[in-house]
Amino acid sequence: IKHNPWSPTEDTIVLEGKSEGLGFPEIAKSLPGRVAEQVRRRYLNCLDPTIRKDEWTEQEKEALFDAQRRMGNKWTAIAALLPGRSENAVKNCWHNQI
Repeated sequence: IKHNPWSPTEDTIVLEGKSEGLGFPEIAKSLPGRVAEQVRRRYLNCLDPTIRKDEWTEQEKEALFDAQRRMGNKWTAIAALLPGRSENAVKNCWHNQI
């Protein structure tokens, strides 16, 4: 399993695979040393065009803190309540605020 940073070429392969409707296991076959879970995380946390990368609003932060109080550290469930914010972005925002 490859643990190096992702290259622009690898990112392109992932994006092209998703645009062709391929699943993460199929895309991983085109990326020597990468496995489906790595491809999934790269796409969902970094490459998905629906991900917002702008500053968090106060309203979003309040929603995050409220959801974390109710659900604990269930970042995937919390991210589902915050459109455009990935599981990783939610977790990072939480840890950067405390």
